[in-house]
Amino acid sequence: MGGLQEVAFMELHSRLAGERRSGHDRRKYSDLNYLGPERRSGFDRRFVTGGMLSVRLQPVPFAMRAEPGPALAQRLSPPNGQRFLSPLVVVKRIECEFAFVEADEEEGCRHVQEMMKRLVARNNGRRNGVPDERLEHLANVMHRAVHVCFGDDPGTETEWLCTVVIPAEPLVFEYESLVHARSVQGLLRRCAKILGYGILQAAADDMPRTPRLCVEH
Repeated sequence: MGGLQEVAFMELHSRLAGERRSGHDRRKYSDLNYLGPERRSGFDRRFVTGGMLSVRLQPVPFAMRAEPGPALAQRLSPPNGQRFLSPLVVVKRIECEFAFVEADEEEGCRHVQEMMKRLVARNNGRRNGVPDERLEHLANVMHRAVHVCFGDDPGTETEWLCTVVIPAEPLVFEYESLVHARSVQGLLRRCAKILGYGILQAAADDMPRTPRLCVEH
């Protein structure tokens, strides 16, 4: 029996070697279940990198470390002494610069109405606690406000910007996360350049959330 088992084992070994040479049923690098030489520290690198073996993983403590980055809200405003561009001019310049743009006047008007309600609410419902000229200005321009979303790739998860263009008001951009904030800095700089505006930090609490209308999944 020992001799027969040895022969059977040798035949099996020979057949498996031939299959490995021919590639039959072989686990390859493109197979997400392959746990070959690229397996490190108890996990498959392709699981973390989405199947891209060329990506070099950082050690977890380093990757998780908080890094300084943009605030969760920024605003664009003209240099001192210069006037704001009209919403029409702003939207037209954005349309000329970016691959996809969605503009919505009704949403812009709703946004300004929410701003007015929020200003009054911050003063415990007392309208006289808010400067009359501020409310009067917003009431006068809310029908000219335009909500706009834009970017270069309509299918992107993070590289998009949304804001509400209000006459004589800065453009405020709010971000969903630090990842979002970092990924759009190039778009923000391009937007500032075509408008001739400067980039300033802003508190995300300054304005109601601007809805994201431009990206569909």
